[in-house]
Amino acid sequence: MSGPRFGACSDFTAVIEEGEATIELSVLWADTTIVADIRAIGGGRYNVPSGELTGERPVGWYDVYRPTIVDVETVVRGDAPEGALKVRLPGGQLGCDTYYLDRTQAVDGPGPYVLFLGWEPDVRGNEVAEMTVVRAWRINAQDEVVTPYDGNVPVEEFVVRGEDDR
Repeated sequence: MSGPRFGACSDFTAVIEEGEATIELSVLWADTTIVADIRAIGGGRYNVPSGELTGERPVGWYDVYRPTIVDVETVVRGDAPEGALKVRLPGGQLGCDTYYLDRTQAVDGPGPYVLFLGWEPDVRGNEVAEMTVVRAWRINAQDEVVTPYDGNVPVEEFVVRGEDDR
């Protein structure tokens, strides 16, 4: 299936419906869950090894990402190094093309978040070096995780509810 040809602008937001995104289910669906401070969000790049597009425009949220630097504060589940970590934040803007994933639109700039990460290949199926943010929840000024189904939950409670059974 081919997408729009060059010359037409795209404004695409993917809405992925799934069951209730409770804390426990969201942690299980991700490869790694972290409490982190987003330090920097780069500009949009095409999700191909060169970062540049030739041929047809992309047609999905996974076709564009923004390189993002986070400071890992707590690993809730899975594996992530302490300190700075580079991840891929789906979506972004390239020229007149805009692509976003509804589950990551809570990221509106630097600050504290709970990030659910997964190993997602590039659009050609190649492995990539960085994990992709597959869901993001903001942490508010009261140090609460703003969740869609469980309400606002203190970060400490979130960590306990999401930890591995070790």
